[in-house]
Amino acid sequence: MKKLKIAVTMGEPAGIGAEIITKALSDRRFDSVDFIIIGDKNFFHITDKPNINFHHIDFGQNITIGKPHFHYADKILETIKTGCLMALEGYVDGLVTAPINKDTINNVFPNFYGHTEYLSDIIWETTNIRYRPVMMLSCSHLRAVPLTVHIPLSHVATTITQEYIIETALIIDSYFKQRLKIKNPRLKIAGLNPHASDNGIMGNEEKDIITPAILKLREKGITISDVASADTMFHAEARKNYDVALCMYHDQALIPVKTLGFDEGVNVTMGLPIIRTSPDHGTAIDIAGKNIANPNAMIAAIHEIQKIA
Repeated sequence: MKKLKIAVTMGEPAGIGAEIITKALSDRRFDSVDFIIIGDKNFFHITDKPNINFHHIDFGQNITIGKPHFHYADKILETIKTGCLMALEGYVDGLVTAPINKDTINNVFPNFYGHTEYLSDIIWETTNIRYRPVMMLSCSHLRAVPLTVHIPLSHVATTITQEYIIETALIIDSYFKQRLKIKNPRLKIAGLNPHASDNGIMGNEEKDIITPAILKLREKGITISDVASADTMFHAEARKNYDVALCMYHDQALIPVKTLGFDEGVNVTMGLPIIRTSPDHGTAIDIAGKNIANPNAMIAAIHEIQKIA
């Protein structure tokens, strides 16, 4: 059997990326996996292990742990692009990205919105194919997809369309069938308004947009629920009846995932020709350099690629 090879980007050098990578890769369960750490090897204190190698990118000496700075923004993007191309070319089986500080990068590259969008752009530039990435948050208790992601809440209602829901649900269905080998994935779809609008009392999005999309998806063979009130979707008994929740906006998906599995949450990118996961937390600048960061989400992100690849 071919040995699994995973690339791991170091993330924000002033944050906890190097620490959680070092702790995660010391887990004996990963001794059978080959790793390529992409970043500045001087930030890592890893005892020589035959399954861990570096693709060194020099970030320079003028970095203070706990104090991000925009002067190395281009180096952060270089690590991400390198890992993406390794995965795209088949040199590695998957890519795990450590957390980054978007403000650090936006100071230099104002159009940078995050890992997911940047990976999509790299793949487009390389293949001339525009893929639609879809973000899924996952923990041992729940998988949830936000339909809209990093936009103001005031823009959500005008962004949701039947076509957008259908396209997203089809990407989810394909990912679960092809990557997770779930033959008939069950989607639970949340309403936008409180109580899913109570039959139009608190909005028309459920009746005019979400329900028609559900009916069209069923015609395509997708197993999807009627529109549900988000406040009753996430308790233990309800979660037994679906494989993934499709939510209307960022916090509607992320709050339950982070509540149920804060230290093990994983961000999975669906819809791209590469496998990419990331810990579902930030750079934790406030605890960087104190050796107290919890590596469980990084461990879970690596495990997710093991399961898929």
